[in-house]
Amino acid sequence: IYYIFFIIIILISFSYGEDVTVQLHVIARHGDRTPIRHVSIPKYQEQVDSITRVLNTDYGQLTPLGAYQCQKFGSLLRQRFLTKNIKSISGISQTYNVSQYEFLASGIDRTMQCGQSIGEGLFMKDINTYGGPEVVGPNIYKDVDENQEPLPNNLQLLSIRSTIVEEDMLLRAFRNCPTLDKDRSTFHRDSSYQSLINSKSKEIQSLNDHFGLKSSTTFSDYIGISDTLQVLRKHKLVEPSGDDAVNFDKAVQLGKDALVLEYNSSFVKSKGAGVLLHSITNRMEQFIAGELSTKFKLYVAHDTTLLSLFSALNIDLSAYEISQPEEVSALLIELVRDKDVYSVKFSYQPNWQRSESIPLKFTKNKFSCLDSGCSFSSWKSNANVFSLSPKLWCDACSNSSAPDCLKSRISDLMTIIIWVLVLCFSVLVIFMSCTFFCLLFFLLCIDRKRKKNSLEPRYTSIATDDIMSDEPEASEMFT
Repeated sequence: IYYIFFIIIILISFSYGEDVTVQLHVIARHGDRTPIRHVSIPKYQEQVDSITRVLNTDYGQLTPLGAYQCQKFGSLLRQRFLTKNIKSISGISQTYNVSQYEFLASGIDRTMQCGQSIGEGLFMKDINTYGGPEVVGPNIYKDVDENQEPLPNNLQLLSIRSTIVEEDMLLRAFRNCPTLDKDRSTFHRDSSYQSLINSKSKEIQSLNDHFGLKSSTTFSDYIGISDTLQVLRKHKLVEPSGDDAVNFDKAVQLGKDALVLEYNSSFVKSKGAGVLLHSITNRMEQFIAGELSTKFKLYVAHDTTLLSLFSALNIDLSAYEISQPEEVSALLIELVRDKDVYSVKFSYQPNWQRSESIPLKFTKNKFSCLDSGCSFSSWKSNANVFSLSPKLWCDACSNSSAPDCLKSRISDLMTIIIWVLVLCFSVLVIFMSCTFFCLLFFLLCIDRKRKKNSLEPRYTSIATDDIMSDEPEASEMFT
């Protein structure tokens, strides 16, 4: 007994003061999907045309495999952060509730569907097939009466919020930023980009010939081609071999390289994901201040979202051998507490199968975040390096059509109008005051003159008979 008690005391002493995760933000790419749009690849045209028919879905939709990947990723997150272990989020419930959990997806079907599947994995266990997982925890519907039917497998209803695509400045800001489009066009005309294209021109022409593509097919066009080729191979609609497999891999990698250049270059920076990082920083600050109870925030987005985040954070992808983020890869941002000191940690989940994430660090900014993280105070004080408030994003992107930007501009206009009215009213008050005092001064002057005149002596003729008798009359004098 003494030995057991001694061991417990040692364990407690070791665990006391260790970092504890108190809030987690997960920015994940959705799972496997069909190609975004139809792409012509003459060598495999028959297979390309059959994709939606074979997978029984439309373009750009989550596939059953994608839903399974999202479920497994949710299960992985549950095992790491929800179950009672040294890495779990402090005080978090293992059943869904709106006070501790928040789910946000971009306004695209596949991200909302993936968010629902991740939620199923978070609150269920033993997910080995596409359906029928066992529920985590007690029967949450044990109090229903005999006339009420619980959902199958005790499935919990999740609230997944989404944004309107054309108005999204959080998860798809890069699509709604006119300035970013201009910067991208300028980047394409830059000499360094042109030299890169020239260095790949022979390879591109060789691949065009191999796949029967038009000679005008460009480097950027391979983004869509690569996307379609990956779907063909993943679902075994095409199984290349020999030289065909070599060219297949080259075309896929070429498209990935093009995508990284489009969304992870220096011109993207905070315009691509700055508002998202601003929102995350604010939520951490609100949690520390006790104004927010959310402990787990999931954002289901796209590979381009993750690339934009890496650009904003100035993280070197080559150091972690990252190109195009894979299905259900994710950036994990943890708010960690050690006693009363808070810090921020970053890690990258490269896919839905890996049990551990890769710690990230970046030292190219004005402050450093190492594997162990960085202090929240340092992170917050340097927020202008990587983040943008919605208003600043609207100004930086010259976006006047998004409702938030429109509201901001209307607010600014109303502020200007109010200040103009205040100024006009102030001028009017000053003018009326000056007029009043001038008139008052004028009246005082008149009154003073009147009083002065009233005090001057008035001369009157007082004559007696004796006096007047000695003097000649006026008429006589004039005569």
